[in-house]
Amino acid sequence: YYTMAFRIPELIIINICHVVSRALFPAFSKLQNDLSALREGFLVTLRYVSLLTVPLGVGLYLLSSEFITLFFSEKWVTSIPVMELLCLYAAVYSLGFNAGDIYKALGKPWIFQQIHQLEKNNDYTPASRQLILETMLRHIDLATHFKPESVAVKELRSQLCFYTKGIIGGAEFCSTDNTFSVKTELRS
Repeated sequence: YYTMAFRIPELIIINICHVVSRALFPAFSKLQNDLSALREGFLVTLRYVSLLTVPLGVGLYLLSSEFITLFFSEKWVTSIPVMELLCLYAAVYSLGFNAGDIYKALGKPWIFQQIHQLEKNNDYTPASRQLILETMLRHIDLATHFKPESVAVKELRSQLCFYTKGIIGGAEFCSTDNTFSVKTELRS
């Protein structure tokens, strides 16, 4: 019953966030040098996403009973209270969903790991050169599923300075390692 109650808000509300995220991440990445424009873009995104997801979440909450009995029969009425809760949760969750795209667009995807460490230990480990390298390699691996390796590597080279910005030795890493043409050269 929980799976049924979970799937409906996920399909209707959370999938909107995934679609928006995939569409806007490239735009956010292009704005990474203009923090004011990036902030404004995020706020506009938040405004429009919330215009869709909050009414959907509240509406599904209010109509959960009717929705379940109409589409799935009386057999599933025990999932109604769970669905009601998850509809409200999905609406609230959607408000912060695209915030992660900002960190990724700024070339700092490891910040989530650091936030988790900070919450758990009241301290965090700064991103190491190895973590940055692993993140870049993962980036290339994911990109090569959709385009040739030479194109993925070329695109990553243009993002390399954003990965290393603000890290001790980052400027040197950016200038000396920005000549690789295939991912095996980056690994060495």
